[in-house]
Amino acid sequence: MTKLGIALRKIRLDRQELLKDMADRLKVSSAFLSAVETGKKRPPANFIDRICSAYELSEDEKKELQLAADMSLDQAVERAVDECVREGILAEFLTRNRNEVISMSIFEYDKELEEKKLRKAEYEAGHEAGFSEGEKYGIERGTFLNSIETARRMLQLQEFSLEKIAAISGLSLDEIKKLQTNEARSDS
Repeated sequence: MTKLGIALRKIRLDRQELLKDMADRLKVSSAFLSAVETGKKRPPANFIDRICSAYELSEDEKKELQLAADMSLDQAVERAVDECVREGILAEFLTRNRNEVISMSIFEYDKELEEKKLRKAEYEAGHEAGFSEGEKYGIERGTFLNSIETARRMLQLQEFSLEKIAAISGLSLDEIKKLQTNEARSDS
């Protein structure tokens, strides 16, 4: 996994998107995006601009992505320490302990653990999306079946016009006529 790959996954997971969702948004194949994330392929020259445009990223976020695409982990850590010192973030501590901070940051980074966390987050996002879709489908299906049952009972009473049954059940007039035909067949 490259620094750019980690950054891309973070963008996706923050927005609860799957690899396919991001690939579709960027107009690339899932296989290509996966290869970029894992470092098997280098992104094309305008790739960072496309990501920033598609996800409406700020200039700072664009800068971070560009650095992730161009920089090794060692370089990224050194640059982060330099930037913090320049901006006065823990400046005294980082100046005094610069070498130790850099070496600890590099050696403490556990690629396998980070990838495991990302996979877990992606699984959970996918599971949640699947559950949501299933729940939505179940509600729609249950509502439809309830409408059919209501229309069926009203047809059996023979006290309502087809138009009134359609209005009350929420089914179309054609669906009511079809149901009426099916009911007539099952009665004979």
